[in-house]
Amino acid sequence: MTAIENVPADWKGPEDIFEATFKHEQEVTSLINKLADVADEEKDRASQNFIAKYIDEQVEEESSVSEILDLFRQLPDHAISFIEKRLETQK
Repeated sequence: MTAIENVPADWKGPEDIFEATFKHEQEVTSLINKLADVADEEKDRASQNFIAKYIDEQVEEESSVSEILDLFRQLPDHAISFIEKRLETQK
């Protein structure tokens, strides 16, 4: 096994955190898609079904972070308050 890199802690601001989060979610999506490709190649129906649930979840994760980034771009001065309200309703 290889070492796990330290999480960056030198953010310029909240938008930077969500940019990094979005990149991370894209990487996770890529890894899940590779697993799905193997399951397809092997015609492993059980694994395809199992992985499909993670694919659906990843679509939601990327969409959520993308929506937050859109708030930063569209409402730079008010994005944080909109994000807080949105997160409160998700509890």
